[in-house]
Amino acid sequence: MPNRVENMIWGELVETYKLKDNGLLKAIKEYSVLKTKEEYDGALAKLTSIQKLEMDLKNSKEAKAAGPDVIKRMSKLIEAGAKSRKELESRKAEAAKAGCRADVQIILEAWNGKSMYGCVAKVVLSPVGGNAIQKALSIAGTALNIKDVYLKPTGSVDLSIYHGSDLSIEGTGTWKDLIAGKSALQFRFTQDSTTAKIKAKTLEEASKKLKTKLSAGIEIKVLTIDGEVAKESEYKEGFEQEVEWELEGGKLKFKEIKATVA
Repeated sequence: MPNRVENMIWGELVETYKLKDNGLLKAIKEYSVLKTKEEYDGALAKLTSIQKLEMDLKNSKEAKAAGPDVIKRMSKLIEAGAKSRKELESRKAEAAKAGCRADVQIILEAWNGKSMYGCVAKVVLSPVGGNAIQKALSIAGTALNIKDVYLKPTGSVDLSIYHGSDLSIEGTGTWKDLIAGKSALQFRFTQDSTTAKIKAKTLEEASKKLKTKLSAGIEIKVLTIDGEVAKESEYKEGFEQEVEWELEGGKLKFKEIKATVA
């Protein structure tokens, strides 16, 4: 049973009274995402667009034809939107007290040059003298982007990469000299790797012996077998006797972390 008109939200009004959506519902969804991410500037800009779309829909012929109760409800929703704006502006002002506004980018480099696609990154930004900011982000490319955060001039970033539920790589970096007008903070995290020579009959057996030194979900590269470079077709079925495998794989830590302020 549908809500009474005085309790309806925009989506319900559009559906119930067969109103033509002018882009308002999509804008509301986008605003909700920006608000959740605490991207204040983006959320406030989106609210401006929403307020115009709300007024346009309220003034449409279809809305007026739906009756005075619908127009009254729309007016209430528009008033609520104005209150949301004031609350968001207040939250932005509180965040600004924490320091300078910045967009943070974290570039990820796996030891073998491959993407960390499908993993989850947990990021903690800890400005000196400010509140820590925690984010959990799915990795879809070679970079993580955290927009519209407020940071002190100096601080640290802790990055943990998870492959499923397993910790794959972790590291800590620092930044300094972040000032007003310098709104981009970029980190480059490069994964460390390790090599080892292991006696075994098969690659699977050799890999298990190396497992504790490697990060989860990362492939192992065969460098040599008994000191000779070999193709995969020459060793994939293993050997009758033990051979010396020289293997390389990604370690559980980042070897190099660089920060740039621009």
